[in-house]
Amino acid sequence: MPSITIQTETVQSIIHVGACLERLEHLVPARDRICIVDRVVADAHAALLPPGDHLYLEGGEGAKTLARVEQLYQTFLERRCDRDTLVVGIGGGALCDLIAFAAATYLRGMRVTLVPTTLLAQVDASLGGKNGVNFGGYKNLVGVIRQPECVICDPRFLGSLTPQIFRHGMAEVIKHAAIGDRHLFAQLETDRERLLALEMATLEQVVTAAIQVKAHVVSADEMERGARVTLNFGHTLGHAIESTCALPHGEAVSIGMMADARLSVVHAGLAVSAVSRLQGLLTAYGLPTTPCGEWPKLREAVRQDKKRHHDAIRLGVLTDIGTSTVMELPLDTVEQFFAREWSDA
Repeated sequence: MPSITIQTETVQSIIHVGACLERLEHLVPARDRICIVDRVVADAHAALLPPGDHLYLEGGEGAKTLARVEQLYQTFLERRCDRDTLVVGIGGGALCDLIAFAAATYLRGMRVTLVPTTLLAQVDASLGGKNGVNFGGYKNLVGVIRQPECVICDPRFLGSLTPQIFRHGMAEVIKHAAIGDRHLFAQLETDRERLLALEMATLEQVVTAAIQVKAHVVSADEMERGARVTLNFGHTLGHAIESTCALPHGEAVSIGMMADARLSVVHAGLAVSAVSRLQGLLTAYGLPTTPCGEWPKLREAVRQDKKRHHDAIRLGVLTDIGTSTVMELPLDTVEQFFAREWSDA
């Protein structure tokens, strides 16, 4: 059972890959704890849940609202939670975001452990301490950065994923490979059939490698002052597409990655052959790669992106498969490039 550590200047977050949820008390001892569980997960995996009186919530992107945060605050208050109470979030990426944000802001910070139950959540959403909710129709506009004490990636939850939900997670796996691990990228090309068949040994290898990419970047730049922006490869446009076109996160990010890759050819010297290779891999996993939505609406969402600074925006761009860097470009330049992409589609 590999353990991967995110070590920042102030805190350590341990990710246990392949761990069984039954080891929760051993991995994260607590005098008092409250488990908040996705209802769908509870129905499908009741036997895996720890004993106790749990709180059940609806998951999905619609859960990430300030109204839901207030409901959690009320629950914490009624249960007399204190700063030593361990909040355990069990569910997909959206629910983990919601729970971790509520715990990070109640009493100025409670203990948090996350048990991500989808591929996307295991390799990305539950890692790195970005916790938040949507606001005003824009993605993750309200949030904090605060690392979970522990993340338990139990592979048994992945066995029941639908092909569609699995593909959405593969978008983030491919992103991690594209920005930071050419060997993982090659494995995704060669082991496609094994991964789509949910062969657990191969899947655990891939999950571990993807997590290592993110852990390395976050450990070096927790607060996103530099290198962590590379983890947003595909996400500036991806979040805009997700918000305006109602596409699932993975599909929206897949389209965003293709747009960012073509921008990388012009502004970062990426070879055209690398763009073709990325497109081939995304397509092989059933992910979309062509522009979606109306550019004027997307432009307004891009202008709300958190990496925008006045009249410029910071983007993660590729210089090669497995290598990336951060580039700050004038917002007008980026908008004009993407506008051409959409008009040519």
